[in-house]
Amino acid sequence: MTGNDTLLIGYSKATGSDVAILVVGKKEPGEQTKILNWFQGKEAEDLYDKLANKKEEPNQ
Repeated sequence: MTGNDTLLIGYSKATGSDVAILVVGKKEPGEQTKILNWFQGKEAEDLYDKLANKKEEPNQ
């Protein structure tokens, strides 16, 4: 692995009886997207919240 990397994140929110799913993938130039990991339920929701919501700046 190089010092730089780009990950693709897909998220499907829970609706009705479905559970939330968060999928992590990676695509190298000229290759198909490879799924690296996936999460479901509360873990998926928590990870999505961490990734998608901006952190507050610490008070200086």
